[in-house]
Amino acid sequence: FFWVAGFMESSKIKLTGEVFPWQAKIEASPARFLMVEGGRQSGKTFESVRWQFRQACRTPAVHWHLSPTYKRAVEDVWPTLLRMVPGSVRKRVYLGDHSISLTNGSRIYIKSSDDPKNLRGGNLGSVVMEEADYQREMVFPEILRPMLMFRRAPALFISSPRPDWFHRLWTKVRNGEMSDEWAAWHVTVYDNPLLKPAEIESIRVNESERIWRREYMAEPLEDEGRVYWEFASDSIFRTGEKFEDVLSYPVVRGLDWGFDDPTACAFLHVSPEGDIILNDEYEKSGLDVEAQAFNIKTKSDGLKVKRSVLDVSAFSRLEKKASIADRFGAAGLACLPATKLRDAGLDYMKRLFRGWAGR
Repeated sequence: FFWVAGFMESSKIKLTGEVFPWQAKIEASPARFLMVEGGRQSGKTFESVRWQFRQACRTPAVHWHLSPTYKRAVEDVWPTLLRMVPGSVRKRVYLGDHSISLTNGSRIYIKSSDDPKNLRGGNLGSVVMEEADYQREMVFPEILRPMLMFRRAPALFISSPRPDWFHRLWTKVRNGEMSDEWAAWHVTVYDNPLLKPAEIESIRVNESERIWRREYMAEPLEDEGRVYWEFASDSIFRTGEKFEDVLSYPVVRGLDWGFDDPTACAFLHVSPEGDIILNDEYEKSGLDVEAQAFNIKTKSDGLKVKRSVLDVSAFSRLEKKASIADRFGAAGLACLPATKLRDAGLDYMKRLFRGWAGR
C-alpha cells in the first residue's frame, strides 16, 4: 500500500498497489523536473498518474497530463486515473473533457499535445508529459514551462526513448549538464517485479534483438524512424573504388513528379551480375513538366537508358486533358507507370538490402 498526505494534516489517502523500487526513488526525489526513460511494461503510465495525483493532493490547482494523441490519453491514461482517485476525495468526474475535480479544489485534466496551440492557458500545479519523446520539442519550453513559473510547479517527463529531444535532454541531465532541479532515471522491463522472469526470458529469446533492445530495454536506436534500417554503411561506395565501369551499365530511371514539391529522378544502373547501383539523382522544384523533362534528358546524356518509370498518379487525366505522363512523353521522356503496392515494394527493397547469397 502507498500512502500520500491528504488535504488536512489529520487525513490520509490510501492508494492500493505495490510501489516498485524505481517508483519510490522518483517519489522521494527533491528534484523539480523528473525524467524517466523506460521500456515497455516497466510501470511508466501507472507511475505518471500516481505522481500527478500526489501533486494534486498537495497543491490545489489545475494539473495537466499530456499524451502525444488524445486517443492514447483516453484509452490508456484516463482509465488509470479513474482507478487511481478514491471516491473519498473525488468531487466530480467530467466526461466531456476527461477531467476529475478533487475535494481540495484541484482538477486533473487528461490532454494531448497533437495541436499545441490549444494548450496555452493559465498557471499549472504540475504537468506530466507521457511518452514525451513522441511529442513536439517546442511544447515544454514554449508552452508548458511558462505555466509552471507562478507556483514553481514540478514536471514529470516519462517516455519510451528514441533519438530525439527527450533522449538528448535526458542524456544532459544524466551527465550533470543541467541544474540540480533536474533528475533522470532509466528503467527496463526487469524493473517491474510483478512480471514473471520466465515470461521476460521468453520475450528476450524469441524477439529480434532490435525489438528487445528498443521496446523492453529502452535503448534509443540511432536508426529509429528509418524505413530501411537494413541499409548498411558498406552499401555506400565512392566512384572509382567499386563498379568502376558503372556508367556502361544499362539504366532505369525512376521518376516522381512534383511542382511545389521537388520532381525527383533516380538513375539506377544494373550490373551484369544483377547489382543495382544508385549512382546519381536529380531533384528540382518550381519547373513545369517540359522543363523537368529537358533537365532529366540532359542529365541522361551518354547513359544506356532502357526504361523510365513514373509514379502511377501522374497518369491520371482530368477533363480529357493530357496527364502529366502524357506531357512527359510528348517532351521525349516516355514512362511506364509504377505499381502502387506499398507493402510489397517495401518488402522487396528490404530483401534487396539484406542481400542474397552474400550479395
